[in-house]
Amino acid sequence: MAFLAGVARANITPHVGIPMDGNVRNDVSKGTHDQLWAKALVLESDGRKVALIACDLCGVTEQITQPVRQELAREGFDPAGIWIWGTHTHSGPSILGLHTPIDSAYNSELVRKLVGVVHEANLKMVPARFGVGSGREETVAHNRRLWLKDGSMVMNWEKPSPEKVKGPAGPIDPELIVLSFESTSGEPIATLVNYALHPAILAGDNLLFSADWPGVMAQFVEDNWGGEVLFANGATGNINHIDYKNPKQGRGFAEAKRIGTILGATAVATLNRIFHLEEDPPLAAGQRKLKLALREISPEELAWAQKVSQGVERGRINLVDGVPDEYYALELLSLWEQKQRGNHVSAKVSCIKLGGFYLFALGGEVFVEFGLALKSKATCMLITYCNDYLGYIPTQAAFAEGGYEPRTASWSKLEEAAGDKLIAAAEELLAELK
Repeated sequence: MAFLAGVARANITPHVGIPMDGNVRNDVSKGTHDQLWAKALVLESDGRKVALIACDLCGVTEQITQPVRQELAREGFDPAGIWIWGTHTHSGPSILGLHTPIDSAYNSELVRKLVGVVHEANLKMVPARFGVGSGREETVAHNRRLWLKDGSMVMNWEKPSPEKVKGPAGPIDPELIVLSFESTSGEPIATLVNYALHPAILAGDNLLFSADWPGVMAQFVEDNWGGEVLFANGATGNINHIDYKNPKQGRGFAEAKRIGTILGATAVATLNRIFHLEEDPPLAAGQRKLKLALREISPEELAWAQKVSQGVERGRINLVDGVPDEYYALELLSLWEQKQRGNHVSAKVSCIKLGGFYLFALGGEVFVEFGLALKSKATCMLITYCNDYLGYIPTQAAFAEGGYEPRTASWSKLEEAAGDKLIAAAEELLAELK
């Protein structure tokens, strides 16, 4: 049977006035800078059908993904191959509910739109071929964890004096991967772009809906190559755009445009270097389920949280980056309450084999070291913020180092070995699907 591909998009921009996701903010949305989209790519081969849905959202939870996956599974899609992810823009509606309340009416409408956009993509399927390209961009991504010369750890958004910095605490992943899908007559259908960089250039001081730099990148590729562009973030848990050595670097929409344009141009150049496209690549999907323990909270931490959170109300402060102690205290208490109901959470690791290429999906903010570890095992990409939100997944070394991401809260709640267990499950899937 021929390899088929179809793509469609749906506008998921909310009404102005609902809360925004990703940062501590003291106000609701005030307008729209650029539209937010859900883009669905449906692939079929030998009767197996998968759906990949990229959304201009900070992330997704099972409250969104489960009803969509159940509906599509009833319609013949492979359950292990129904993936929904957020691009991780910090300028979308509140879906994760970490710092701001969610809007249940918007979420219900979003579920209907995601099912609908897959239906549309399914109707547009045509015989297709598929190719992989790999490019590099090393100037826009930075490891945001910095060692100071005095041995302490800071985050790069804390603006340390460059002369006091010893260097970053870890690597970046400069590889930009493109998966190209075109009709057998040579017309572009879709491009899936994968790169590891937080779309948090627009942060807590922005109250306008925006897809951030991935939106700029996608538009650049669509204008200069054609077809629809889906963006999927890689292992970004400790990666952002801030260059501590460059005091002139700004934020805001101009910086998002600059970085999106650089990465868009890299993607187009990479697409132009693909000379081999398969017309009938094998398609397979698999999934592993596992339980991960919630992190322990000491009596001292609990007492601290109870003291610091007294009289604190959410929504009273506005921060470009980071989280104040008052919010940590509230979230530590929220996590403690969660632990009283059960000490484990369910997690899924998914894999799709497409020809000789592998796509992996994890539902959290995975440190870049884990993405690089997977790439050392196979020709692959890692898609994060996918199908659920597990919070930060640091390396075990990071817990001893300290810093923002390992600090216990509702967005950093898993056992220290969680990342290693998830990668081990991914490697099991790789062996199964090879």
